[in-house]
Amino acid sequence: MVIPRKQQIFAHYFAQIMSILGSTIIFALSGNYLLTGETGLIKVAFVGRYMLAFDSWSAVFLCITGLAGIITSVFAVDYALGYIGKRLRELSGLWNLFLLSMVLVLLAQSAVSFLVAWEVMAIVSFLLVNHDSEKRETWQAAYQYLVMTHIGTAAIMIAFFIVGSGANGLNFSELNNSNLETAARSLAFIAAFLGFALKAGLVPLHVWLPNAHPAAPSHVSALMSGVMLKIAVYGFGRFIFGFLGPTIFWWGVLVLFLGLLSAFFGALYAQMEKDIKRILAYSSVENMGIVFAAMGAGMLLLNTSHQEYAVLGFVAAIVHSFNHSIMKSLMFMVAGAVNHAVDDKNIEKMGGLAKLMPWTAACALTGSLALAALPLTNGFIGEWLMFHSFTFLAQSDAGTSVSLLAAVAFILSGLASALALGCFVRLY
Repeated sequence: MVIPRKQQIFAHYFAQIMSILGSTIIFALSGNYLLTGETGLIKVAFVGRYMLAFDSWSAVFLCITGLAGIITSVFAVDYALGYIGKRLRELSGLWNLFLLSMVLVLLAQSAVSFLVAWEVMAIVSFLLVNHDSEKRETWQAAYQYLVMTHIGTAAIMIAFFIVGSGANGLNFSELNNSNLETAARSLAFIAAFLGFALKAGLVPLHVWLPNAHPAAPSHVSALMSGVMLKIAVYGFGRFIFGFLGPTIFWWGVLVLFLGLLSAFFGALYAQMEKDIKRILAYSSVENMGIVFAAMGAGMLLLNTSHQEYAVLGFVAAIVHSFNHSIMKSLMFMVAGAVNHAVDDKNIEKMGGLAKLMPWTAACALTGSLALAALPLTNGFIGEWLMFHSFTFLAQSDAGTSVSLLAAVAFILSGLASALALGCFVRLY
């Protein structure tokens, strides 16, 4: 960003090479840690007095970040050249800072460092969404996103404050040993779920998402949908698996119910949209609903006699998070290529593009099949695991109400899948 203006193309290429290199290192190290428990670099580092480290939970999401970072950065090498003369250096610099901020969130080992990295991520993503600020709809979407994300940040800060009040410090190791009464734990859960659900775009907290994604450059939209939404899953998992102690039954009911509503309404709204990027944005609402519905099923199973099957719901959430990051990154890159070629985002004004853009069409078909969760695609695997967790929930001895809830889960998720299939047949 300090290179003279005439060197903006060099600055862009240099920035993308660094982002590809950094993402590759993150992907390799996190993948190696998950497979072997070993890492080639120092596992623990300190920035001032704040510790940065990673464990198995953060390594999963670092792996997602690294892989999506590689894919989208390679795409950005050519795509972002369309911004020559439109603050290309700033775009490339903020792109790297966005990747770094998400990595720092995943490496943070204290409430303070987590919130600082989270705020940097929020501000940088706002600046990226607002890059085309000359357009009225762009800055309106960007400032709506900024307001909503700070409401979520405030809720997360409240959750950390409540948990920290029962601990000896604000490091994650100390927060994991927090001693809180049931009422305080429930209040912290509500605050944490509100904050992370807003960032993930769950219904009814999703209002910023279908506006922000179309406003941002397509490679930014790909990274926001493919990775940033998953950072919310990571943060929520930190509270559920560590800070809050044993889960309470109604927590799981709330998470499952809002996840199912998000899956259904996200697919429904996507079916009604004409803007290709808004369709993909609402599809993200649907898929994040699937992730949280699977987590909710796992939380409920922890309160039944089938506790050993709770892991199935959590694995479904992780698998679908990983797969969705690939699917949605691919589809936003397709949307960017199509928009660049036809200078329009209204799918009802398009047709016959497969003859002119065969490679883009092949990618669009692959992504559409996966997002429709058809068998033999990666999108099918996570949903299949989620349905299995619903089956075990229905077979549990938790009572008639839980069996009915499992039946509702089957119905709503089935309807969401049918709507998603219709949506992506229409889009393709």
